[in-house]
Amino acid sequence: MSQERKIGFIGGGEMAWAMAVGFMSGEAGLAPSNMYVSNPSSGKLKRYADKGIHTTNDNLEVLTNCDVVLLCVKPQIFPFVADQVKESGKFENCCKLIISIMAGVTNETMQAIFPNSRIIRTLPNTAALVGCGMTIVSAAPGVPESEVVYTEGILQKCGEVVRLPERLINAGMSLSGCGIGYVLCMIDAFADGGVKMGLPRATALKLAATMIVGAGKMYLETGTHPVALKDTVTSPGGTTIVGLHEMEKGGFRQTIMNAVEATTLKANELCEASAKKSSK
Repeated sequence: MSQERKIGFIGGGEMAWAMAVGFMSGEAGLAPSNMYVSNPSSGKLKRYADKGIHTTNDNLEVLTNCDVVLLCVKPQIFPFVADQVKESGKFENCCKLIISIMAGVTNETMQAIFPNSRIIRTLPNTAALVGCGMTIVSAAPGVPESEVVYTEGILQKCGEVVRLPERLINAGMSLSGCGIGYVLCMIDAFADGGVKMGLPRATALKLAATMIVGAGKMYLETGTHPVALKDTVTSPGGTTIVGLHEMEKGGFRQTIMNAVEATTLKANELCEASAKKSSK
C-alpha cells in the first residue's frame, strides 16, 4: 500500500473505524498522519485522534486534503453531503478516488456529484470489525484497473474482497451484508435450543457460534460442496437427519431464500430513491 496517498473518511462510525484500524495494521499499514476523518460529533472522533489520525467536523476539509476519499455516511445522509459538495463549487473538476460503502447509492448517483473523479462502490460487512470482513467491489465505467486493484488491496486489510458487476451488488450484499444479521439470529436460536435442553446460555452461545465458524471454514478450506459436507455428519437413522427434517418442515431453506430475495429488492428500491433525491 502506498504511503504517499492520503486517505480520508467522510463519516466516522463503526465501519469507518474498522477500516481505519485495518488500513493501519501490519508492516505495510498506512501511517495515521496520512489519514483524515470527518464527523459531526466530536465525541466519535476522539478514538481516531488518539491513533494520530487527523480529525475534523468539516467534510470539505477531508475532500480538500485527501486524494482517496471513503464515503462512510448512512445513505439517508448522502444527499446532505452531496449538497455540501455541490454548493462549495470546489470539486466539480477534481480527480479523486471516491470509494463508497453506502448501500442504496449507485455509482451513477455518485458520479453526478463528482463528475471527474474515479468512483468505486463497495459494500463491506460488519465482520470487518474483527478483521474477517467480506467486501464487494464494483467500479464505475472508465475507472482504471490500477485504481480498482489499489482499492481491493486496502480493503483486503479488513478481510476478503469479491469483485462484482454493479447489477449484482445488491444481491451480493443481501448475502454477505444482511446475512450477518440472519446468522447472528440463527446463533441465538441455536443457543435458545441448547438452553431449553439444559445447557448454560454462555456455553450454548459458544457452541453455536464456534460451530458456524467451523462449518464455514470447512467449506472455504476444502472447496467441498456444503451438501456433501452435510452428508458426512448425517448418518442413516441418526440424530442429524431428524433435526434436518424438522428444519425442512419449518421451511428453513425457503425462508432464507425468501430473505435474500426480499433484501435484494429492497436495496434496489433504495437505489432508485437515492437517485431521485440526488437529482433534485
